[in-house]
Amino acid sequence: MRDLKNIEDIVHLYDAFILDLWGVVHDGHTPFPDVIPTLQELRRAKRKVWLLSNVPRRAESVITHLDSMGVTADLYDGIMTSGEATHAALKNEFLPAWGRRCFCMDDQSDPSIMADLDVTMAKGPEEADFIYMSDSPDMTQPPESFRPVLEAAQKRGLPFVCPNPDRVVHVGDTLYYCPGSYAELYESLGGTVHWFGKPYRAVYSHLLAQMGGADLKILAIGDGMPTDIAGAAGMGLDSALVTTGIHRDDPMTPDFFAKYPFKPMFLMDKLNW
Repeated sequence: MRDLKNIEDIVHLYDAFILDLWGVVHDGHTPFPDVIPTLQELRRAKRKVWLLSNVPRRAESVITHLDSMGVTADLYDGIMTSGEATHAALKNEFLPAWGRRCFCMDDQSDPSIMADLDVTMAKGPEEADFIYMSDSPDMTQPPESFRPVLEAAQKRGLPFVCPNPDRVVHVGDTLYYCPGSYAELYESLGGTVHWFGKPYRAVYSHLLAQMGGADLKILAIGDGMPTDIAGAAGMGLDSALVTTGIHRDDPMTPDFFAKYPFKPMFLMDKLNW
């Protein structure tokens, strides 16, 4: 691993960059200070820039959100989300096989994922063909608070569709639980989870198909070892870990990296030119 002070030092090595959003581009509310100038420089350098997020929403809604932050569409080539990959799987694979009765475990899901799928919302797991979760009603609630619902679903053998495999995320200094933490508990109860987003291959397959050019030399930049860096490793991509995101409280020591069977090529404090 090499400490990387800025992207300019290695931009000549890559044709394209895949950037995580939350923790690399923005903090949930605003872009980090160096991000927009860095994106502008990457455009000037004629490098492809794609955004890859575990957000459980369709790409269009994320584009609108980014635009409101000042991260406008002229600063990147495209975006892929776990929500897009989830929508495709529901439409083409899961609903024809399972049925269309969905118990949504939260009340904040992006309706666009289900909008054109002719899904019926069940009142509880006892009426459902599958369960789904993209946000918790209160993201500060630990997964254990949902154990009774998850146990009821597992007893019926319901599949759990998880469009966001992240376990936790920081918004400022506050820690929030993501759907991946609830899905992880469901698996521990013996339930079946269908995961979408990093590090799983489906979302990368969608992204790389849209990027075009199988021979592109790509650097993936993210702040999560189990998601961004694992996903890049699984696809054979070089990666850089931003150390001030999810792992902000973890010392970047050999003992830390020994927990993982993969490593990033670079370590960065932040995304900057």
